[in-house]
Amino acid sequence: MSDTADPEPGSHRILLIEDNAGDARLVALMLDDAADGLFELQHVDRLEAAWERLPGTGCVLVDLSLPDADGLEAVERLQLLAPELPIIVITGRDDLGIAVEALQKGAQDYLIKGRVDGQLLTRALRYAIERKRAEIALAHQALHDPLTGLPNRALFVDRLEQALVRNARRSSAIAVLFVDLDRFKVVNDSLGHAAGDRVLTGLGERLSAVLRPGDTVARFGGDEFTVLCTDLEDEKEAFAIAERIAGALATPYDLEGAAVVLTASIGIALATADHPSAQSLIRNADAAMYRAKEHGRARWLLFDEAIHKRAVQRLETEVALRRSLDDGDFRLHYQPVVHADGDLVGFEALVRWQHPSRGLVAPAGFIPLAEETGLVERLGAWVLDEACAQARRWLDHPSSGRP
Repeated sequence: MSDTADPEPGSHRILLIEDNAGDARLVALMLDDAADGLFELQHVDRLEAAWERLPGTGCVLVDLSLPDADGLEAVERLQLLAPELPIIVITGRDDLGIAVEALQKGAQDYLIKGRVDGQLLTRALRYAIERKRAEIALAHQALHDPLTGLPNRALFVDRLEQALVRNARRSSAIAVLFVDLDRFKVVNDSLGHAAGDRVLTGLGERLSAVLRPGDTVARFGGDEFTVLCTDLEDEKEAFAIAERIAGALATPYDLEGAAVVLTASIGIALATADHPSAQSLIRNADAAMYRAKEHGRARWLLFDEAIHKRAVQRLETEVALRRSLDDGDFRLHYQPVVHADGDLVGFEALVRWQHPSRGLVAPAGFIPLAEETGLVERLGAWVLDEACAQARRWLDHPSSGRP
């Protein structure tokens, strides 16, 4: 047993927090006898003395009767300060209720003094360390994107919510930047998904490199990334970050021997102390990003009330578009195709939307939205079916009249 030595290569440092010197010696003897050098034991007799020893520790053995922490207080404080460390309770208290509560509070095991030998203690330590590793790995997978290693949407939202709570007591601003690659689908379609994955991984690295310490960049989904910046003085700082992001994209990607330059559309939303929620801030940044794309891509735009109104209108139009597809509110207008010699050789079918309140809407008023939302496939299928049916009617009834 050592108070200061570093663990031997290949061994795990075990920190024993035990105020009874005799019990501490017994634990040391059991590990010396059964662990075969797998563990290097360090010992302190108070919880406060343990804090400086936690870095580099592989597992903590803790008694429940300490001079400065009685009962499960030691487990709670250890879990709070070092949640990544496995904890094993080793105590003389043979109480099932306390044992269950200790496990609920984060302990990996509950051992009773006098009922533990070297083999049982060694096995408990090994299992505790492996279980904790598995827990940490699963937690990381649940909160990080597997391709880029960046935080995922869930972790980003959690960090944003925490930042908003902290910001309620400050006068600084928070910014969310919504970054969407322009024409990323072209890369996937022309060079393959492996090339697309390299672009996404590279973009994550570039974004991380230009952000400030403490900022968060996350892969929100697909080719969308989000950035959280806190403690901003004003909107100009957010604009500067957007400029750095745009600059980071200027370097070409080497994809299959081709130098490919990609751009991004960036939406920015600022939160002050009275901002309502994380979801509304993300939604506003997303709306600003879509507006930036409409302005010609490769640019950034700050969310304002005009964008909000347009986003609401866009949502209302999408809802109406879906309803009209179900209700059959679309019409086909046919334009004759005439040969130079005057012969009629066909017709061009032109779709129009008979909007319930706006009247006849030209394609420019709904086709782009249909493409963005995926509704264009349903609309295209309807156009094809209706045009073919009309052609059949003209063939069956030539005298019924044509446009």
